[in-house]
Amino acid sequence: MTTFADSLAAIGDAVGVQPAPSVLRSVLTRAAQSRPATVVAPCSPLDAYLGAAADVRPLLLRGDPQLVAHVVGMEEHVLAWVRGEHTEIDDHAAVRSDAGVEAWDELVAGVAREAASAEPSREVTAFGLPTDVEGLLVLRTFELWTHAQDLAGAVPETDPARLALMSSRLAEVLPAAMAVRGVPRPGRTARLVLTGVAPGCFDVPLDPSDPSEPAGEPDVTIVVDVVDMCRVAARRADPGVIATQCEGDEELGRLVLAAADAFAQD
Repeated sequence: MTTFADSLAAIGDAVGVQPAPSVLRSVLTRAAQSRPATVVAPCSPLDAYLGAAADVRPLLLRGDPQLVAHVVGMEEHVLAWVRGEHTEIDDHAAVRSDAGVEAWDELVAGVAREAASAEPSREVTAFGLPTDVEGLLVLRTFELWTHAQDLAGAVPETDPARLALMSSRLAEVLPAAMAVRGVPRPGRTARLVLTGVAPGCFDVPLDPSDPSEPAGEPDVTIVVDVVDMCRVAARRADPGVIATQCEGDEELGRLVLAAADAFAQD
């Protein structure tokens, strides 16, 4: 039996080919009858964090010293948070003007050691948000991925397993993101169909007050490239400009996409 995941891979998504509009329409039709599926297995949050750090490091070496100071200062906060310490960020700009990439390397290694020994679900507060150790690592992965885009002047080639993790966690927090933006939609469900190098399909119940609520029949199906979706979440792409296709309640689809960047930190 052919699954929805098989269909995505067959049209070339697994190798990053953007389907033609006619194929996207076909995907929409199939998605309307499909259960959630993913093609690429997500990596662990710790692997995602370390991969994002490795990607951004060579760019920092030739980048703006102020940005280096910024990431050093932020990594100090991340290390404190993963240890369960409480720190607040009054100024999101550079806080360690005397530090270089070597200092950042030590902090990244420290974060990795602390995270590896911590209970993944232990509650922490990061960027003023309640989350857990794994959630913190995903948040920081998004930030470092965003820095890599800014430094390179283009979207960096990203490990599909990391994109699968980022996009799956994004789908999980969309209900809370809509609540933060003041547009919760209890009783409604969005189906997010991601194409590209890390394709997947997620049914998202949009009631943040009841995370255990099972997904109902989708009120809207949104088809969008996984990289574009992550760029929207990182505030590096306009949801009104990227290529999307919606079936069903298009106004709801616009609200979901517009709320996706509610937790972006840059």
